[in-house]
Amino acid sequence: MANERIIKELMNPNDLDSFSSINQENAWLNGYNKESYLKLLERPIPSNKNEEWRYTKISEAVNQFFLKAKGNKTLPYEFNDDESFDDDIRIYFYNGTYFHQGELPAYITTLKISQDHPYFESKIYDGNKSNDCLINALNTVLLTDMLSIETKSNQKIDKMIRIINLSHKDSALCPRISVNLAKNSSIKIFEHHQSSESSVLNSNIDIQLEENSTLDYFRLIEKQTQSHDLSSQKINIGENSRVNLFCLDSGADTSRSNIDVELDGDNSAININALFTPSEALHSGNQLKINHNAKGTKSSLDFRGILDDSSAGVFFGKVKVHKNSSQTTANMSNQNLLLSDYAKISTKPILEIYNDDVECSHSATSGNLDDEKIFYIKSRGIDEESAKKFLVQSFAAKIINKITHANMRETFNNHLLKSLKIN
Repeated sequence: MANERIIKELMNPNDLDSFSSINQENAWLNGYNKESYLKLLERPIPSNKNEEWRYTKISEAVNQFFLKAKGNKTLPYEFNDDESFDDDIRIYFYNGTYFHQGELPAYITTLKISQDHPYFESKIYDGNKSNDCLINALNTVLLTDMLSIETKSNQKIDKMIRIINLSHKDSALCPRISVNLAKNSSIKIFEHHQSSESSVLNSNIDIQLEENSTLDYFRLIEKQTQSHDLSSQKINIGENSRVNLFCLDSGADTSRSNIDVELDGDNSAININALFTPSEALHSGNQLKINHNAKGTKSSLDFRGILDDSSAGVFFGKVKVHKNSSQTTANMSNQNLLLSDYAKISTKPILEIYNDDVECSHSATSGNLDDEKIFYIKSRGIDEESAKKFLVQSFAAKIINKITHANMRETFNNHLLKSLKIN
């Protein structure tokens, strides 16, 4: 740490007053903004020599965050949401505020429209205490609104909840989401980061599942131009509960996703299937830390990278099985396809096991398109460019085809083809 810079070098302490008075309607939030700002002054900036942060321009992202934050302006409501499904519940984040069309169901509320401030304050306090990371701290500095989704016991919600983050040019935005599933409940959420230009989006997601509940969570991060996209996801899973997480990340100047999972209940499970497809000089970084804390827990991680041009990707996955977590199953895989001689990938899967009664595996591979397969396809009368596209699509399809929700599978596939420039 002695060689690491501290964030204070990228900040102007004289800006403390402006960052601790951004909330006028809910002035009590300013205390959290100020506290987080002061803590950041002494926080070290992770070095890109660290395996978890390889190729990650985190200093540039933090610097841009504060530059954009000081210049944040309230802009008119304008966006293009061309993927409307009538059965979906749509919620938008824009200008630091969540808003929606029509009336929200009882299980969804936002800090701005709620009168129950202690409810939200307890969530912010608990979230900051359990997730003391750089991304969460930055999020709290600009926290102005929060979305809460909380089911009741035995509540099965069929409608998809679509959360659309709408960045605008020269902005720093910090959406924050809390998801709590009560006993024997289920829900489906689609979080969509639309394309932005010259912005920083820093999101924080806190997920809690009580026993016998199920969450399907879909995350789509479109290509971010001259922008940074940072996210922190903290997930706690109770007994006999399951989270299925799908993610497609098209890259940004810095695209960074931290996923921390606690499998706290017996027979709890997490399935994460993800594609990252940066091109040009974009970046996509993925850090996962999974703790198996109970008996019969299961984790399945399948990450696939498709990297083109001079892009860079990172996969850092650590699965820890504690000594009392017998009958654990943990599988972690990272496969990467490099479409250019200039594309770079850093991959490090780690298993830390303290119990013998387990079934655990990990693997990591990186390589170019198979020349023999290309030759075989060409021998069937298909041109070389089409042959390459076919192989790339086949590689990605192993993730896309795991999505059982028809609309989500179509949405992810369409954006994948767009990001890979495949018609």
